[in-house]
Amino acid sequence: MTIMKKFFVICPVPPEREVINKERLSGSYRLSAYYMAKMVGELPLTITLPAVYHMISYPMLGFQSMGVFLTLLGFLLLNTVVAQSVGFFVGACCLDLQVSITASALYTLATQLLGGYLATAVPPWLAWARYASMVHYAYQNMQILEFGVGGPVLCSQPSKFAECKNGTTIRVESILEAQGGASGQGLPLWANTAVLLAFLIVFRTMGYLVLRYYRVPNWSRTTI
Repeated sequence: MTIMKKFFVICPVPPEREVINKERLSGSYRLSAYYMAKMVGELPLTITLPAVYHMISYPMLGFQSMGVFLTLLGFLLLNTVVAQSVGFFVGACCLDLQVSITASALYTLATQLLGGYLATAVPPWLAWARYASMVHYAYQNMQILEFGVGGPVLCSQPSKFAECKNGTTIRVESILEAQGGASGQGLPLWANTAVLLAFLIVFRTMGYLVLRYYRVPNWSRTTI
């Protein structure tokens, strides 16, 4: 879902560039006004589709509580908005639509592979790269909430968890460790959220700075 939203943001940016430049040169509006309007105007659709997906899929997977459901929805939407921010940045950097889609696809695949839910056996020499993945932090938060609230997680047979050899339940720390976020190395809920917010601010700011100082029209100085 975040991939789709990122592509949705990227696609209009390169074709809109010439129109934006001409209107900025004519003094119709400032770049900051366009940037804010685009972010706010696309926000409803950005959060609607993931929200509908979550409302349908989560009860099918085993509804725990309304509080967990709403909190998970919040983290899902935060991750989607962060992915949208990456789309803004990539779209601002690339003049060609195909180049922007390719660059975004490569970044998205890398973040998902290192996020923990597609691959958990990451080589030690590449393990550090998970901390550059926005998916890693959102996924860790969702696991902490889902497995840390509600009833204990029961063992299945056969099981890869050591607790299941002599017991019937699995610790939350063991689940996080198996998913690439060992309790000794992973971050708590608030820290993961802070990192996601930092991703959001950094990519939004860099997208604006690229449009403001790097992709300025060649034929004249534009308004801020």
